[in-house]
Amino acid sequence: MKRRGKTAKGEQRWECLCCHRTYLWKNAEIAFHRSKAHLLRWLKGTTILDLAQRARCSPKMMRERIHASLLTAPIPSYAVKQLTHAVMDGTCFDGKYISAFVALDAKIRRALYWDYGTRENQHDLVGLFERMRNDGCTLVSATIDGNPAIARALRRVWPNIRIQRCLVHVQRQGLMWCRFRPNRTDAIHLRKLFMNILSIETRSEAEYFLSGLEGWERRFGEGVDNDESHGWVVSDLRRARSMLLKARPFLFTYLDDPDIPRTTNMAEGFFSRFKGLLRSHRGMNRLHRQRAFEWFCVKCR
Repeated sequence: MKRRGKTAKGEQRWECLCCHRTYLWKNAEIAFHRSKAHLLRWLKGTTILDLAQRARCSPKMMRERIHASLLTAPIPSYAVKQLTHAVMDGTCFDGKYISAFVALDAKIRRALYWDYGTRENQHDLVGLFERMRNDGCTLVSATIDGNPAIARALRRVWPNIRIQRCLVHVQRQGLMWCRFRPNRTDAIHLRKLFMNILSIETRSEAEYFLSGLEGWERRFGEGVDNDESHGWVVSDLRRARSMLLKARPFLFTYLDDPDIPRTTNMAEGFFSRFKGLLRSHRGMNRLHRQRAFEWFCVKCR
């Protein structure tokens, strides 16, 4: 066989020396890797039209290639046994009908375990964590948001796990409940505590913060509890006080181990990028959304 020009799309044409018939050489393995490369660019936000123009094919053919790639489940390249310090979070898609949960490695900033359809309740999370433990995962620490169901499920599966509360969630929620410019003296002092919670870098600073919290509790705690008014200001102040007191044992776990992250910003950014993907490629059915989430967990960081 010998080369015989190219097609209108730029593909090489070959001619048989015996029968003088021309044909195109197709390699299934190369086509498979090309489809995965197109899928990776699609996961990063490239549109079907741009991919079709780059591959010199029609948008309909490129869409069929992407959908064919989404029918196959990805194979994770990282073992869940490597996961020791995790950042865990969940989110909902399409309102509250579909949810997903992911556990990211704090060191390599990759998703090592995930599940599409798991809700953030204790029953579903215990089942997910037991599957992780059966796969060889021995968690040392976990950084979570303020959902108490995650903490209860973690302690049920790994009793000795160290839990770190996300300081950004604590600060943001506390400042919202204390108001931007509070008029009450107790709210003003409590707001100062929330403002300083992210600036703590040493154990001495943490002890100073906790002593300030104890001083605020001795001075204003009983008065806030016995306040007979039922307005929004007092109710939100009680919520802020209760949240800070309950989160106190899990605020500064990161000071004992530098590998423990103090926020869940990693997981928040992960879900933000995936939701941006869903907005860019809206219209997928549930199976394609699930496969897109799985491929996004494997290929993107």
